[in-house]
Amino acid sequence: MNRLSAWFAILLCIVSLSTSAQRFKISKVTVDDLAAKYYPLDSAAEAVVLGEYGSVEITDNDIKGYYAVHRRIRRIKILKKSAYDRATISVHQYRRGADSEEVIRNIKGKTYWLENGEIKSEDLSRSAIFTSKTNKNFYETKFTLPHVQEGCIIEYEYDLMSDFILQLPSWDFQTDIPIKYSEYYAPFLPN
Repeated sequence: MNRLSAWFAILLCIVSLSTSAQRFKISKVTVDDLAAKYYPLDSAAEAVVLGEYGSVEITDNDIKGYYAVHRRIRRIKILKKSAYDRATISVHQYRRGADSEEVIRNIKGKTYWLENGEIKSEDLSRSAIFTSKTNKNFYETKFTLPHVQEGCIIEYEYDLMSDFILQLPSWDFQTDIPIKYSEYYAPFLPN
């Protein structure tokens, strides 16, 4: 009985958190953001995640039934050349036939940098997105954001459509580089 009570308490917390949670919005990139040469809370950091947001939404349609939409938005400040590899993003997807699959959609990305005190930007090109089969059931989608240099800010977002509605992707609130803001929203109530 204690186990059932614990699960009920967890479910109640999730539901109450989801009703009061506010959705994360990425603000405009500023000259001050781009001019920063180091992160004050960790001056040795090669990069810093300025903000990231993840969510899962359970939805349905007449063709597939219930499925999960996992959304990820991330903005990273590149401080040193050693962090250039963070501009290459890799997303793994599992597929076990047409009825059980994960598919990435709505990939967007942008790089911002300062040039003569003015903010410049370049969008991720569709031709820079590649999907390959890594084995019988796994696929990998990779993309590299353009115009990476010291001081730039990269941001990207995508949706991962999944038939595995009870399986959440991993989420790290802290990694080997500092994360200034991180939020994951998971209400678990079908829309």
